[in-house]
Amino acid sequence: MDGVGARGLRKRLDGLVWGGAEAMEPAVRWDVGWPVAAKLIECTGALKLRRGFCAGAGVDHLPAEEDEAQLVEGVAYQARYIQEHGGIPVLLPMLRLAQEGYDADGYVRVYRAVLERVEGPVFVHWLGALL
Repeated sequence: MDGVGARGLRKRLDGLVWGGAEAMEPAVRWDVGWPVAAKLIECTGALKLRRGFCAGAGVDHLPAEEDEAQLVEGVAYQARYIQEHGGIPVLLPMLRLAQEGYDADGYVRVYRAVLERVEGPVFVHWLGALL
């Protein structure tokens, strides 16, 4: 779908009382990269949709996060970017936490640290425990 068609679709869905979610799927995000996701967020924000939109915040703008502090600041950076463009950030799953075996207290600590660096509403994309 070209840019004009994509804008039209977003406007049509907004008129049908649907909100929008942009740049949400982590696997796709890794394929297209943060610059494409950032442009999509910027363009969607420029539409000034009545129902608003949300967008995924992760760390795909970093080559790698070296420590927990860098992870936290990376996610907060993208969350603030989304907010600056009129969206509500959705904190994408943080693979590093699972890879390093964080316990529940560790997850709470990291998510709390991110939330302390952003203002306003934020959604948490939580996949839950694997069965």
